[in-house]
Amino acid sequence: MITPKVNTLNEFFDKNLKKGVIDFKLRAQYDEVFDSITFYIHPDGIDGATYDFSVIQNRLVSLPRDSGIGDLNAKDDIYSIQHDVCPKCGSQSIGTTLVGYIMPQKLADYKDMNDAWCEDCDWKGEYHDLVDEESD
Repeated sequence: MITPKVNTLNEFFDKNLKKGVIDFKLRAQYDEVFDSITFYIHPDGIDGATYDFSVIQNRLVSLPRDSGIGDLNAKDDIYSIQHDVCPKCGSQSIGTTLVGYIMPQKLADYKDMNDAWCEDCDWKGEYHDLVDEESD
């Protein structure tokens, strides 16, 4: 299976601005599958590539336009962003077991039960207990 190329918003703007395109259409919505705001952006009124993203806090995750493994990889990326630091000290030095849990259709239904621990303090718990770096 071919893994789709993941693009950045900067690449999208760079490609279009070099062509003189400065107007774009953007459509945003809450996406239950990704449990986040998703949006796509497209050059306004002309042919061009459409890019899809999920917004988590102030970070973007590029979503491939195909279905299947691309969606699974995007859901995993989003989940990892939402669970990336120790809830006790804020460190990103996290150890974890590597049991492969099946990702359900809706990201909100997923709970990674792998053991996790902080290398910088004495916190121990499950991977799902880790918090977003930018959460308050």
